[in-house]
Amino acid sequence: MTYQRIDVKPIAGALGAEIEGADLGSRLDNTTMDEIHRAFLDYSVIFFRGQKLDPGQQLAFARRFGPIDRHPIAKGMDDHPDVVRVVREPGERFNFGRMWHMDGTFIETPPLGAVLYAKLLPPEGGDTIWSNLQAAFEGLSKPLQSFLSGLDAV
Repeated sequence: MTYQRIDVKPIAGALGAEIEGADLGSRLDNTTMDEIHRAFLDYSVIFFRGQKLDPGQQLAFARRFGPIDRHPIAKGMDDHPDVVRVVREPGERFNFGRMWHMDGTFIETPPLGAVLYAKLLPPEGGDTIWSNLQAAFEGLSKPLQSFLSGLDAV
């Protein structure tokens, strides 16, 4: 797939691409945003390095994908209630989320995704790991896919 306004570089076989050539802090034109959205649909997870965003700019970008769902448990910032700060303070033993989890799957209608903005990362570790459950399902045998297709998770 070709892109005219952005550069898209796949980073793994199952999902993920880095996007260059878009300043998320500015008002992106519709053509650029359409390409970013297409890359999101194609790669499921997209990364933009070197961005400088304040919470308002982060929200403005997120709103280009659709309405914002306020997190039902985590409290947002006082001045931006739709933005949840993910912080591990010095001396805290566990990170935010503590272990492997899937954001929002406990919500009856889960959100499309999340726009994460890292301000400070450790020099090593601190990784966020992504998985493609659609690809995992498609990798199962047809009988197992058929069995699982008739089930609902609660």
